[in-house]
Amino acid sequence: MGSVFLPHLRTGWHVDQAILSEDDRLVVIRFGRDADRECMLMDEMLYSISAKVSQFAVVYLCDIDEVPDFNEMYELYDPMTVMFFYRNKHMMCDFGTGNNNKLNFMVGDKQELIDIIETIYRGAVKGKGLIIFRSKQQPLVPLGCLGTCVAVAMAAKGVRTGNARSAQKWFRWRVGLQGLTIVALLAGSFYFDKTLREGKTEQELAIEKARMRERLWIEELERRDEEMKERQRRAELARKRKEDAEASKGD
Repeated sequence: MGSVFLPHLRTGWHVDQAILSEDDRLVVIRFGRDADRECMLMDEMLYSISAKVSQFAVVYLCDIDEVPDFNEMYELYDPMTVMFFYRNKHMMCDFGTGNNNKLNFMVGDKQELIDIIETIYRGAVKGKGLIIFRSKQQPLVPLGCLGTCVAVAMAAKGVRTGNARSAQKWFRWRVGLQGLTIVALLAGSFYFDKTLREGKTEQELAIEKARMRERLWIEELERRDEEMKERQRRAELARKRKEDAEASKGD
């Protein structure tokens, strides 16, 4: 039912435009065959969360038989594939499956899928605003750079006006501010590198959860397969008993 309500991309041009048209939201595209069971399940899940993620993501569907343009480019050989794009850039996502280009397995619950999409979106935004993000992390570095520029400007002014005393003073300030900036940069880098090593990032937690869900899903499929084999075995035994009983009655 989800595939009825979610927008379909009918041509390669529509796929390109969907990726190019979004500047601030993550573009989520489900590639696959609309009639495939896995695609139908994923479509239902994507539709159920589409309103919740609409502030930072938009969801599209694309049938790989109707639009084969990207099958070779993105290696769309799985029954169901979900890919993520941000500002015309394909977002990589490591789910521990050995394929960093896409999500090609069923996610167990809606909240986990929301977490995955939000994590990829946050990673994309951080990549976009890396300089702003780092400046907020280490505010002394941009302040030190600004102070150094001011000191150089004031020293240059002193040289131009012939005020040697003022120029020397501001040159000393420049050296001091440069030194403080370098110390702040090294100290901040050491601190945040240590913090990142000690703590798990949101992406790592999402990957861990995805791996666990994949393992549980495989175990569930194996369990169902065993149950089916057991039912077939019992049915075969029942059939043989019935045939033996009919044969004995005939004798």
